Amino acid sequence: MIHRGNIIICSIVIIPKLFFLSILQRTKQLIRLLIVLPIPCILQPFTKKRPSTFYAKHTSRSIYNIKNLLNKSFNVSRMSQQSSIIVNTYHGLVLSPILDQFSIKSGHKLYNKTCRSSTNCTFDDRFNRSLVIEHIQIELIEKNYSNYRIRIQHALSYNIQILSLWNIGLTVQKQFDIPRKETIVGIDVYSTISIFETNIKIQRCNINYSPFLSLCTRLMTNFVLMNGAFCEPIDDDTTLIINRYKHFID
Repeated sequence: MIHRGNIIICSIVIIPKLFFLSILQRTKQLIRLLIVLPIPCILQPFTKKRPSTFYAKHTSRSIYNIKNLLNKSFNVSRMSQQSSIIVNTYHGLVLSPILDQFSIKSGHKLYNKTCRSSTNCTFDDRFNRSLVIEHIQIELIEKNYSNYRIRIQHALSYNIQILSLWNIGLTVQKQFDIPRKETIVGIDVYSTISIFETNIKIQRCNINYSPFLSLCTRLMTNFVLMNGAFCEPIDDDTTLIINRYKHFID
């Protein structure tokens, strides 16, 4: 009985202890594995099988100005236009050497390149990208110069926004017909306003609209594109300025 009792006591005390030590050793091994495992991944170079990720966004700012309103429909001329590309890399990947490599492979010099950090750079968009606005046509509806119809021919897009000041009546015809290549806007201006602006914002995410992205994905094979939930990599903003002051003094 005494021998059997000792066996029972040993079983109660030693076996759980051995079991606990086994779990403890396995836990230590798991922690050690989790600490060691990421090191080869961090040290591995980016290759075709393990590509890196970068974010590129195109931004353009165009200004159309009307100084003399006519009594008939006419096209509005563009006064200025600027465009740039913002590129970000992730995983701490330094961007400048990659852009230098891209310039060598593509033969395109990146003008006015500035880098806010090692992973964020901006440069001029000089890749023969077609402008989103093809032409803007304006028509005076009433001779008191308060009602206008603006016809905008632009690239095909699902995301088209027309904005103006709160004191200007603005109506977008068939605004829910998307995608579309033409936007017609009716504007009703209060008589006390001499100069007013209308902003046209068009966003696209088709890589075919970007010669830079097309070249980049073809030449830099260890890179893949990343896009978020919104269609915004190509963002073109246009401001239409209409000056009515001349007609006030005529």
